Amino acid sequence: MRPSSALLARWGGLSAALLLGFSLLFRNPVVTAAPAAAPECTVVSLALNLRAGPGLSYNPPLRALTKGTVLTPLARNAATTWIQVQIGETAESGWVSAAAPYVRCNIALSELPTPPVSATANPTPSSAPVAPMQSTPTPPPTSLATTDRQVTLLTPDNHSSIVSGRPTFRWQANFTLPPNTAFEVVFWQDQEDPLTQSQGGVPPTDKTEVGIDLDVLDQLRIIQSGLNHWGILLVQPQTESQPYRRLAFLQGDFDFIYSPVPPTPTPTETPTRTPRP
Repeated sequence: MRPSSALLARWGGLSAALLLGFSLLFRNPVVTAAPAAAPECTVVSLALNLRAGPGLSYNPPLRALTKGTVLTPLARNAATTWIQVQIGETAESGWVSAAAPYVRCNIALSELPTPPVSATANPTPSSAPVAPMQSTPTPPPTSLATTDRQVTLLTPDNHSSIVSGRPTFRWQANFTLPPNTAFEVVFWQDQEDPLTQSQGGVPPTDKTEVGIDLDVLDQLRIIQSGLNHWGILLVQPQTESQPYRRLAFLQGDFDFIYSPVPPTPTPTETPTRTPRP
C-alpha cells in the first residue's frame, strides 16, 4: 500500500524542520562564560598599616601587613580612599589605604558596598579617658600628665639631616616610668598637635632609645620628605587588660630633614656588535 501524498508532505515538513534545527544548533553553539575571579587585593608596598577604621585617626594600627599579603576586599568608605579587608583565609579584618602605591586589586573598588556608620569601629580617643575592659579596672593615671615629667631629646640632633637608613632615637627622662606606662616616639608636621595628631613609628617601650626604619615610615606616610618633628609621649600601652591611651606630651620637640634615597635604576646591558668578516 503506498503512502498518501498528505502523509509524505507531513514527513517532508518534519524532516525540513529537524534539518533546520540542527543547522542552527551547530552554527550558533552555546558559549559558557568563564567564572569570574574572586575579588582580591595584594599589598604592594613594603609595609601597610591595618587599622580599626577608615582613617589615620584610628591609631595605633591593629598591625602592619607585609608586601605580598593577600586581602579580600569587603567594603569601602564613601570617598573610596579606604577599603575594609579580610586577611586571606583568616577571620581577621580591618581597614587599609586604597591608594595605588599600597594595594593592587583585581576589581573596581567603586563596586564595593559602603557600610553604614555603625559598622565601622570608633577611633581610639587621643586624650579622653577610656575605662579599661576588665572586672577590676586600673584607675586611670590622669595625675601623670603633669609638666614636671619631661624628657630631653639626645639624638638625632635637632635640625639634623637624615638620608634614609635606620637611625637610633635617644632621649633622657627626669622621672621613672610609673606602672602600666611607657614611652612612645611620635612624628608630626607643622601646625599639628603632637599629643593628638602625631603618629607613632614603633610600639611603646620602657627603654630610652629605639632604632626606627625611616624608609618604612615614609612608605606608611608617617613621615615625609623634608621637615619632620619628633618627640616623646607618655602613654598607657595596650594590653589584654587595658586599652591604649595617650597621657601626656613630654615636651620633647626636635626636627630633622629626611631625604629618601631614590631607587637605583637597573643598568641595561648595551648589545655588542660582532664585526663582520
